[in-house]
Amino acid sequence: WTGGCQCGAVRYELSVAPDNPCLCHCRICQKQVANAFGAWTGSHRDNFRVTRGVIAHFQSSADALRGFCRDCGTPLTYEALSRPRIEVTIGSLDRRSAPESWGALPGPRYDRWP
Repeated sequence: WTGGCQCGAVRYELSVAPDNPCLCHCRICQKQVANAFGAWTGSHRDNFRVTRGVIAHFQSSADALRGFCRDCGTPLTYEALSRPRIEVTIGSLDRRSAPESWGALPGPRYDRWP
């Protein structure tokens, strides 16, 4: 499984099929991806490697490291430093196959737009 950023400066691969796809509605994910939710899937960190370029990181909390392309800004990864997993944004994957099952993490309720 391969993926990367919009401009092509960063490429990565997962040596196994990613698992546990989910939508996260937390405010930090919303800010990272500039959307109402972040769509993630991932694997054990040992199954992930960068094949081109360097992922830039922003530490959004004491336990969360968020990766992106420094050139085009594409959000790429999320790592909880206390766990051995890495999550990738589903939109950054090259292969667009339907996930077997989706989990939704609880998030805030939104006011209706006028």
